[in-house]
Amino acid sequence: MLDHLLLTSNLAPQLSLVRILHIHSDAPTGDSTLAHSDHDPVIVRVRPAGATLMTGMLSWGEIDVSARDDNGALLAQTTTDANGDFRLWGLPPGKVTIQLNTPDWIVLDDPAHLLSQPQLQSQLQPKAQPLTWSVTASAGAQTPSLPRVRHTTAMTGAWLALGTPWLADTLIQLH
Repeated sequence: MLDHLLLTSNLAPQLSLVRILHIHSDAPTGDSTLAHSDHDPVIVRVRPAGATLMTGMLSWGEIDVSARDDNGALLAQTTTDANGDFRLWGLPPGKVTIQLNTPDWIVLDDPAHLLSQPQLQSQLQPKAQPLTWSVTASAGAQTPSLPRVRHTTAMTGAWLALGTPWLADTLIQLH
């Protein structure tokens, strides 16, 4: 454990985990040595063979993101934060399957790279169920192609606008 770390760009592709342990955030006051420290320990894991940090932004919180190897073994999992950001630390370089599981109120559109794969075109409908696809992870930070993410009410509004052009025309004329 460390309370600070300086990295060179040469070490970055081997970095497999950085986690801040927020143990001083609830530090007592008074004469305790913890009360006078602004440092929190940091756990750092380095993988000499290389490691991948898979990151992304899905615009919505509460989306479960996981990565599995060819055998289906879980390599890493997380849940998007309030901004929709996620980080999967410590993935080994090579083929990785990414899976997104969304709450009922979120709809996923398949990533654009699937459009070029004719055998997958039947899957290009909006999804509210798990979406999986494979990526090749390389050492260092990487952002895979990600689906568009929408709230289910956005689909209702789009359907209403497309299904009732007279209503859209009326609303336009009112403004």
